[in-house]
Amino acid sequence: MFFTLYFLGELLFMILNLKKYEKNILVFLCLCSTFTYAQKPVLKAGSLISIENKKEIRAKNVNVGDLVAFDVSEDIKVGDSIVISKGAKAYAKVLVAKKSGIAGTKGKLKVEWLYCVANNNTKVPLEGEIDFSRKNHTSGAVVAGTIVAAPLIFLTGQHAAIPAGYTNVTTVKIDTEL
Repeated sequence: MFFTLYFLGELLFMILNLKKYEKNILVFLCLCSTFTYAQKPVLKAGSLISIENKKEIRAKNVNVGDLVAFDVSEDIKVGDSIVISKGAKAYAKVLVAKKSGIAGTKGKLKVEWLYCVANNNTKVPLEGEIDFSRKNHTSGAVVAGTIVAAPLIFLTGQHAAIPAGYTNVTTVKIDTEL
């Protein structure tokens, strides 16, 4: 702020001591320089980002620590400017990936949002999780297997997966200059 005021004072002094055509050139240059110092848009913490999964993600096909990709499902604007376009990539990290097992053991899949990519390639930090843990059938399979027939112990639990077309809303973690 101080620099701007100092600069304007010096500029005024110079304008008063210049010829008419020099003043016009100097005013033109000053106007051009103000456009280059325009503030960048800031996407505020807590802003909502709608995200869609384009293809199914199964617990049996991913490992803990893997990055999985999603798509932003709506344009995100700051003022009148679109800063994140529909279709931009958003990434999450796999926290839990356990496929369903015998005796009705349920599958588990949990991911944590990391970031999405803005139009200027800035990584916008996100927060939140998706938890797709499925129902456990272990006790029923064991009881049925011991009472009715031993092969029923091989009943598997439900597969954990994030289905294609699944949408989720997450939030921006911190103010991000774009």
